[in-house]
Amino acid sequence: MIANSKEKKKAKYQQARKIDTQLPSSINVEDHVKARQFEIKALFKAIDSSKTASSSRAFQTLPRHLRRRAASHNPKRVPFRLREKALAEIKGDISKFRRKRRKLLRTRMKKQQSSASRTVNLQKRQLNKSWLETHIWHAKRMKMVNIWGHRLAKHPTEKSFRPSVRASRQGCIVHDASYTALVQIDGSQERILSLLDSILDKAGESASSKRYIFGTREMHSYIYRSNSYPTEIISPISLIWHPADGVRDKRSIWLRCHPSAFKTVYESLNEAKIALSGDDLTISDLRGQVNTFEMYGPQSSQVLAGAFRLAKANGKAQRIAWQKIGKLTTPAHLPTGFVAGFNIDDPRLNYPPRNTKADKDKPVTNLTLSTTLAQSGIFSKAEREKVSKPRYKKAEIDSRRSKAQPGKPLAATPNDDVIPILVIQKKLEGGLRDSLDGYTLIVPAGWGMQIWSSLIHTDSRVGGIEQVEQFSVQVGASHFPESACPTSLANWEECQKRIEDVEERVSRKPKGKRPHYHSELPLLPFIQKPYQVEKKEDVQSEVKDGQLPTQPSEQAMDVHEDQVNTKQWFMTDELVRMVQNEIQENQKDVQDALKSVLTSLKCKDDVTLEDALVQATLVPIKRGYVSACGYVYDKDNDETCGRIATSTFAMNEGKAVAIANMQAVVYFKLYSQKKHLERIVVVQDNDDETKREYRLHCRK
Repeated sequence: MIANSKEKKKAKYQQARKIDTQLPSSINVEDHVKARQFEIKALFKAIDSSKTASSSRAFQTLPRHLRRRAASHNPKRVPFRLREKALAEIKGDISKFRRKRRKLLRTRMKKQQSSASRTVNLQKRQLNKSWLETHIWHAKRMKMVNIWGHRLAKHPTEKSFRPSVRASRQGCIVHDASYTALVQIDGSQERILSLLDSILDKAGESASSKRYIFGTREMHSYIYRSNSYPTEIISPISLIWHPADGVRDKRSIWLRCHPSAFKTVYESLNEAKIALSGDDLTISDLRGQVNTFEMYGPQSSQVLAGAFRLAKANGKAQRIAWQKIGKLTTPAHLPTGFVAGFNIDDPRLNYPPRNTKADKDKPVTNLTLSTTLAQSGIFSKAEREKVSKPRYKKAEIDSRRSKAQPGKPLAATPNDDVIPILVIQKKLEGGLRDSLDGYTLIVPAGWGMQIWSSLIHTDSRVGGIEQVEQFSVQVGASHFPESACPTSLANWEECQKRIEDVEERVSRKPKGKRPHYHSELPLLPFIQKPYQVEKKEDVQSEVKDGQLPTQPSEQAMDVHEDQVNTKQWFMTDELVRMVQNEIQENQKDVQDALKSVLTSLKCKDDVTLEDALVQATLVPIKRGYVSACGYVYDKDNDETCGRIATSTFAMNEGKAVAIANMQAVVYFKLYSQKKHLERIVVVQDNDDETKREYRLHCRK
């Protein structure tokens, strides 16, 4: 009874404290969320912070390109917004952050007075090589190598194969190509054309074509020894006429070539000048007077237009063109080789830059080629010397910025520098359906680092010489000097350099760790030139202790030297296309078609098809990868018909792609006798017995 009375009393008290409530029949979600917006955001922020706080440290939350090696124990290596968290994490670490020990002022002053200046010390390190203006920036972030008389960036220290390809397809990647050699030829238009006609590829477009003669487009060709076409090829080149001003008696043209071939190119130009008795022609070496930057990717237009601000000195045509370039979704919308000259303000006034936005919804408005638009002060030596050194130091610019309104770019004054630049549309295309577009930016010497800082600020990736070669192979094209022009001196010197590198790398390994190459294959991939397509049985060697020697025996070398074809010559893609058209239209034999084409080009026709080499793009039918110097076999008779010059994995194709140097006889046999899908060759790697079928992509 007592228990029941207590329960009744408890229930009575609970009922008395209860407040009647009723849920609403409906709720407005939008108003409800707006009313509790702060609480919801705080909840999600707390969830995210608690999730990352326990699993990762401050420096690990940064994107890969912002991470620094010393960030784990030095909080100053992380951005300011994360520095407080980094300091808290370091408190519990064994390795504590040590402050930099301050030296006495008199000790520092004495050291500065006794030691040479920083510039003098850096110049001493450039005795047998030259540095680019952006060298110090690259040296902190890239693998550096001595090559072609320069100290150049080979590749980034971080993983870069896939990110670089992705940037070239979706974003923008920038490369400092200031090592490119530049030659200027001055004289009358007729005399310059006579000089060029004796050394350029006759199968390609002529420098006298209306497409190029006015200076509105860049022309690409190959250069040969004087009056030696189609043999003795030197290198690929690009030509830019200075815009015509109506005076035919005084014209100038820029010739740009790779530094590995500059010496031979310069000799060939002077030989042609002597042969023409061209005392009225002037050939000038302009190396070191300009800086060159290459940009690849669809966002190159936004990076270019956002990094710089046009000066008031530009005309109406330049301003309209600059606005249109900034709104392009891809540089491919511009005419191939499009040339435009602009004047820009000091890029430090507009720093930090912001990329422009492309108009994806509006139709593409084509830019009209004009000599007015192609005019640029960078063609003038006086203009280049006028801005060869920035008028103001960085400290002076920063002082002006500190007095200006925060977040606003500095206004240009009449005393600020105005820099002439040249923008050239760039297109990479080869044997595959894909292509790569971008820009070549030429600026005066002395402004390399200032221009570079603006180009790379807006999340543009940076590439080295390995990335540039990689882009060419990705589209099925060869790259000079690694694979293009296989019979040239520059290509052979590049092969020799790679031979030494591989020999050194292999010799450092113990015998048990060295690659074991089979006795029926060549000794090592670095013993032969990649374009020597003799049969593999021509060179034999004895196996000792299960290993092959790193050098061939004297007998093998004698056999090898006797069978090297010194008459070998290279057929450019333009010449290959002309022979293919002759075979299709007139149903001629290949040798007759070649002779007919050479006769029509008015050049020597005493060359034979058996001595000719062509370059072809090979793609595996199934899976597989073959490295450089692998062998290519004719599927019908299983005879050696070529060597692999270079290969990589093409991300857009989803499989490997290789550039092969092939015998022209086999190439044209496959072209004339078989359809596209039936042009198949067999490829075998140098250290592998597996043979794989590859499809041959002929030149279109």
